[in-house]
Amino acid sequence: MLQVQVVDVVDLDAEPLTFQFDWRVNGQTVRLHSSSTASDVLDLSQPGLGDRGDLIELIVTASDGTASTSTMASLTVAASPSELYADYQLAVSQANQVYLNAVGAAVAWRDATIAATRAAAQTAADGYYGQYQATVAQAYQVYLLAQTMAYSAYQSTVAEADITEASAKASAKTVYFASSSAAGMEDQVTLTPEQQAALDEYLASYGAAEQDWVNSEQAAWNSFVAAEADAWSTLLVSLTAAHAEYQSAVAFVEANRLAQEGQIVSSFNQAYSEALASWQSLESSAWSTYLQSLPSGTGPLPRVADPPAVPIQQLGGFNLFVQNLQFPNRVQGPRRPRGVISITPGSGSGAEGTEITVTVQRGFDANAGLRVLFNGAEVTILQNGNVVQPGNLRTDANGRATFTIRLDRNYPRFGRVEERGQLGYEIRVSSGAGQNTVYAYAHYIVTR
Repeated sequence: MLQVQVVDVVDLDAEPLTFQFDWRVNGQTVRLHSSSTASDVLDLSQPGLGDRGDLIELIVTASDGTASTSTMASLTVAASPSELYADYQLAVSQANQVYLNAVGAAVAWRDATIAATRAAAQTAADGYYGQYQATVAQAYQVYLLAQTMAYSAYQSTVAEADITEASAKASAKTVYFASSSAAGMEDQVTLTPEQQAALDEYLASYGAAEQDWVNSEQAAWNSFVAAEADAWSTLLVSLTAAHAEYQSAVAFVEANRLAQEGQIVSSFNQAYSEALASWQSLESSAWSTYLQSLPSGTGPLPRVADPPAVPIQQLGGFNLFVQNLQFPNRVQGPRRPRGVISITPGSGSGAEGTEITVTVQRGFDANAGLRVLFNGAEVTILQNGNVVQPGNLRTDANGRATFTIRLDRNYPRFGRVEERGQLGYEIRVSSGAGQNTVYAYAHYIVTR
């Protein structure tokens, strides 16, 4: 209720007075009342009357019926302390929302930008690794080509040595059999000096042909090993240089990524500080308005000290994936050396049941399967007194073996073997197949 009381109104003629009360809200008349009573009331509880901030004006006119006089008074409806505090809280709530929006946008920008930066860094590093792999593949192909050419030269040399050896042996055999000293040896108990000399010359030629093959193979293998080692060394240099270049490029990418993330974090911190400063300014202004609007003698309610807490996750760690240096397989190629065997004659002189002990000394792989031919034919093999089935004879872990050959039929004591066209007995031990075959020869000459 808003009450008015008219005071100090005197009519000089002592005539009765009538009072007119013209109540206006924001310029519009809301109550017009005439009364002989010098007071009136405006009910502010009515809708639209006396709302907060309204300008209420009252024009009072006093009249004696002949003359009149007017006076005016006005006021603005002020807020209550609780309303003023509600205004402050609303302003703070609005400042909170502005703050939360700004910080949320800054966090989203930071995380998205850093994620994009890290993805770009990994993509760049992967690209450099692709270049490294291409370089490695190219260098490895160069190595394989050099290795293949060197190994082909080794195989060609060994093949030529095979032909040369076979030709030399055939020539020595032809010369020996054509000599008069070889005639009639099958039926002789002892050899004449001429026959023994001819036989020794043949065996020497035969052995020299084998030794020439060994020398040729060894020289060819040494040449291949040197060429392959040189190609491998060149490959390693290329790989090491390519990997160093790759690591340098990745290090640059990582340094650039860290610098970019530092700038992003700095920009985020600045945006966060600006959001906080904006909130503090809005809150401070609202608090100042609240204090200034409070009626005299009314104490303020509690002030909001801080903006709402925002859960800002710390940046997760990131490790750029960097490939280690990987070496391709080295290819050296199988060697085809000449094996070495020795024989120890046993009982018998080429007759059925004759036993010859054979020792594989070197040149064969560990646990290698062995095939044994006696004058080109398979014979019975004994090992530790037991018959060994074909295909079951093998070297030990050191590439060695000892076994016994038991002849299963009669052979001439020495001299030509008519169905074979060979001198004496030839023992051949081999392993492998094709160009990878390793073999060894020995002659068994029987005398009484």
